[in-house]
Amino acid sequence: MDMEVEELLYVLGNPTRRRILKLLSQEPKYLIQLSKELDVSQQAILKHITVLERFGLISSYEEKGELPAPPRKYYTLSKG
Repeated sequence: MDMEVEELLYVLGNPTRRRILKLLSQEPKYLIQLSKELDVSQQAILKHITVLERFGLISSYEEKGELPAPPRKYYTLSKG
């Protein structure tokens, strides 16, 4: 089997990563939202997000809020 196909199957073979992709297909979300909605620790979500970003399935952007706080990092499905 082609290595690229094996890697994609590895990424999509995880149910938590599939659930993350499903949520992000609806709208961009930030780490805490994903953690709460999936009832998975923030650390675990971050590990899954890292894998999904590495394979180009999701991307992120920062958005500054109205409060004097650090910008919030949102995750979204990659285009293309």
